[in-house]
Amino acid sequence: MNTRKTMSGCYMRLRVVRGKEDIPKLKPNERMVFLVFRPTMVDIVNLMGRCPRLEAVQVPRYCHRRLPLDTRRILEARNIDLLVGDARSHKSDTGEYIVVDEGVIEEIREMVSEGVGAEKIVTRVQWTARLAPDLIRYIIKTSI
Repeated sequence: MNTRKTMSGCYMRLRVVRGKEDIPKLKPNERMVFLVFRPTMVDIVNLMGRCPRLEAVQVPRYCHRRLPLDTRRILEARNIDLLVGDARSHKSDTGEYIVVDEGVIEEIREMVSEGVGAEKIVTRVQWTARLAPDLIRYIIKTSI
């Protein structure tokens, strides 16, 4: 999971990419990105080339519906998870990164260890933490 250590625990962050012109500016160690724009296959290939450790790409719902099948297959072939989530599911003052608080990650881990089903976890967490359901499922998958 793409987590960073702090003195008190871990948090997860997604790099916000507002346009294709931002792809060359990304750090090669980025593991999760949130694409605000509708990417082409060329954009995805450039993104994977720039960020070789990429684990997940989140796109808004309107982009996901129009994402070409070939683009999805390229991500799948590289074991990169494609997540769906709108920007409004995150704080509107989003800067360079969307940060998932360590408390939210710990809450999800606790529910997983207690045997709570994935969909119940999604239902509980999406309203309290304002996270997209696919992102919560990704956290569940990577925390097991």
